[in-house]
Amino acid sequence: MAAPPEAQGEAPPEAPLAGLRVLEVANWVAGPSAGVLLADLGADVVKVEPPAGDAARRMLRQPKPDDPALKAVDYPFEQDNRGKRSLVVAVDKPEGAELLARIAGSFDVFLTNLVPERQRRFGLDPDTLLARHPRLIHASVSGYGSEGPDAHLPGFDVTAFFSRGGVYALTAGEDGEPRRLGAAQGDHTTGMVLFGAIMTALYQRDRTGRGMAVETSLLRSALWTLATDLSAALVDHRPPPRPERGGFLSPFLNSFRCGDGRWVQFSMPNSDGNWARFCRALDRPDLIDDPRFADNRGRYRNQPALLAEVDPVLDTRPRSAWGPRFDAEGLIWAPVNDLADVVEDPHLRATGAFATVEHPAVGTFETTNVPFEFHGADVGVRGRAPEVGQHTDAVLAELGLDAAERDALRRAGVFG
Repeated sequence: MAAPPEAQGEAPPEAPLAGLRVLEVANWVAGPSAGVLLADLGADVVKVEPPAGDAARRMLRQPKPDDPALKAVDYPFEQDNRGKRSLVVAVDKPEGAELLARIAGSFDVFLTNLVPERQRRFGLDPDTLLARHPRLIHASVSGYGSEGPDAHLPGFDVTAFFSRGGVYALTAGEDGEPRRLGAAQGDHTTGMVLFGAIMTALYQRDRTGRGMAVETSLLRSALWTLATDLSAALVDHRPPPRPERGGFLSPFLNSFRCGDGRWVQFSMPNSDGNWARFCRALDRPDLIDDPRFADNRGRYRNQPALLAEVDPVLDTRPRSAWGPRFDAEGLIWAPVNDLADVVEDPHLRATGAFATVEHPAVGTFETTNVPFEFHGADVGVRGRAPEVGQHTDAVLAELGLDAAERDALRRAGVFG
């Protein structure tokens, strides 16, 4: 193993966003998930919470560990707020709103999920803040955006992203009932969109010296997620077809159940070059020249008969036995994993997909790492999530508020 850079006389790797300061006035998941990416990259992210704390604390699905002591940590909250500092401010008090508008000038990015009307009411909207602080990046996320007849509506990912954005319709059963997807999937997708917008705005500021406002919404992010299907729907104004198993253009766009009840998914649109390899993997070379399945058209038209031949074969072995056979033939496939499989996936373990957090209550626990690699840079989890208001006095002192001014704000109820 090579010695660390500093042991070889080299400077240790630096965090890409070291020195960047972010004031996060956001709760739940979409906004904070953009903030945590900035924190993992080295930014100093100060999370502003109301006196009662972020509404997401202890509100998302908690694990059910065998050891009761492990319940001391709010793991979903840690995921989106690790490495941040917490500043308590009651923004609904005039002194609290003015405090945030004032200190925003000490930060590079003002990140918020306040709906547009609340931004204007508290003097935290882009026009007001950029007039006071011209170099500031004002980044906002909402359910429906800042324009249009529904800009005032609150939105969560289940309503704005999955429902109104069209995602649930693609997963619904025959009766149209939505099939629930994982918690906060739309939020994290939207957080990635906002992260990209923030980084682009910072790049432009480096060139022009001027700040700017950027925004995204759960609804618009859903459209980008579905953009391939929407590109067709914008022309024919029809929802995409949802073929049942056996109705795909290629049988190798199907999923197959193995003998242990576990599933595999293939993705080989052109089956001509893969049919023989698939048959060899199944020890069914007799099917290669079967006239019903001799070409793509035949395999498409005779998919029910093809599945009737193939399904019983796959049912004879567990998925763990089929995988090496598929790999040996160069087939493009993947196991259909549940989350219990994902956390044990040896490939993910090898790629550093999970990181370890030190916590005083439980020692250590694992969390999902940043979704990208920066080679030769210091990127990753930088500590646990803060307690509510843990850094209030320290942050305000850094920003120049002396003890007397902090005491006055405390008496006014700004800190709860």
